[in-house]
Amino acid sequence: DSERQGGRRTPTALRGLIPSLFDQEVLMREVVDLRLITPPLEQPVDPETYVIGPGDNLLISIQGEMSPDYALTVTPEGLLGIPTVGVLKVTGLTLADVKTQVQDSVRPVYPAGDIETILLYPRQFKITVAGAVNGPGPVIATSFERVSEILVIANRPTDIHTRLAATDPDFVLPSSYGSDRNIEIRHRNGTITGVDLRRYLATGDLDSNPTLRDGDVVYVPVRNVETGTVTLTGAVNIPGLYEHVVGDNLGTLLEMAGGLSVSADRTRIEISRTIPVINAAPRVE
Repeated sequence: DSERQGGRRTPTALRGLIPSLFDQEVLMREVVDLRLITPPLEQPVDPETYVIGPGDNLLISIQGEMSPDYALTVTPEGLLGIPTVGVLKVTGLTLADVKTQVQDSVRPVYPAGDIETILLYPRQFKITVAGAVNGPGPVIATSFERVSEILVIANRPTDIHTRLAATDPDFVLPSSYGSDRNIEIRHRNGTITGVDLRRYLATGDLDSNPTLRDGDVVYVPVRNVETGTVTLTGAVNIPGLYEHVVGDNLGTLLEMAGGLSVSADRTRIEISRTIPVINAAPRVE
């Protein structure tokens, strides 16, 4: 079985690499609505960090006799209209700031009783998923969802993928080529956040699997199988070919490989490196 046919890479060329998180055999299984298996909130919303935007649903509760409660939605213009009080511009403010602004605006109208502003339902917004994924394009997200959850949705195979897999033995889902360590979140303000899902699963580091913002683009590059990998062999718990990320050190890679096995000689670790040479065979040192 050849690694290349018709100028394209076949599944054989991917066998040495630790399987993608979006493995073809798993994704092709029959699965119910994947949002139903998305985990709930990891923790209560922090008013100091949650940023209000269009679509957020708020409850303004005014305690006291004949004092009303208002269930309100932030408008597409980022405004919050409070009956008998006025209109507040709230988009871009933290929930804590909105609580203060509502308190200052409502108090002159309702001088007695407590005034509470509560986030009832968080807004949904569109992001874009691009690159080596099965379903590139817009995806609906919330600010509580992490990249891994969005990519599970974006990588769900379509009917076209199912038919191709049934008729072409060499068919490979686009997600099989996708990186799971060099993913980028491209924000509207021009900044980029790196995503390392392999490290997230190995260590539970939430910073390696960030949450999303309005208008984000999640870009999944193709894994560089030829030169962007590191092979771990010998006395490690999960030997194999691992994708490389700029800044990796031996400790990072061993962490993802489950650490050294109990039989490992910790005083002897060998590192061999292939150095490309122009117009000559690669040199190993």
